[in-house]
Amino acid sequence: MDTKIPTKPVKVMITTDDYEIQGHLHIKVGGYQSRLSDLLNSKDARFIPVTDAVYLQVNNPEGEPQHADTMIVRISSIKAVIPYPDEEKKAAEEYRSSGYEGNVKPKGWG
Repeated sequence: MDTKIPTKPVKVMITTDDYEIQGHLHIKVGGYQSRLSDLLNSKDARFIPVTDAVYLQVNNPEGEPQHADTMIVRISSIKAVIPYPDEEKKAAEEYRSSGYEGNVKPKGWG
């Protein structure tokens, strides 16, 4: 049985002590854990997959960027995650269109 959880890719720049990584994080579509912050703050996750990753060693900025189809990054090593501007705007619009109205919970949230 092949069960897949629907996700959407969000293009980000990730900074760690050793690397700068550009790639895609995959967040769940709608509802629970549908934001980047939910993915990064999950108590159950210690690592996150980054797809279509291009990375460069911070201590060798003149080096050639490397590519990996999938890269596994330890969450505790992350210093910053920056969504690309268009991605952040699109995610915010989708979140608002899901029924979020400031401090009011969306319908069905009790």
